[in-house]
Amino acid sequence: MWQPRAFGIFAGWLMVACAAVYFLSDEMVKAGLFGEACKTYGLGSWSCGVLPKAIVALPNSLAYFLELPFTAGGNWYMLGTDYVLMFVGSPLAYLFAIAAVNYWIWKLNSL
Repeated sequence: MWQPRAFGIFAGWLMVACAAVYFLSDEMVKAGLFGEACKTYGLGSWSCGVLPKAIVALPNSLAYFLELPFTAGGNWYMLGTDYVLMFVGSPLAYLFAIAAVNYWIWKLNSL
């Protein structure tokens, strides 16, 4: 493992934040962390706003791109958007994941 620089540290903490929001987004909405409108009407309502939806969309898209190569079906069209998304988005998601894993292994080894 190499010693992480700024990108590795950023990716490590970004992955921790994304995992927390990904798994706890429903509880965060119910607790009112995104405001009273989201708590009352839910995250899908118009009155909730753009920022809470963006905060939840980033971890959801990261998880989507990480699992996309494993869920690709044989009935996908080779020149369709599914393959384009997989070849563009998944390597970036795996780059962040590898940098984050490297950072946390280095951090735990240095304790």
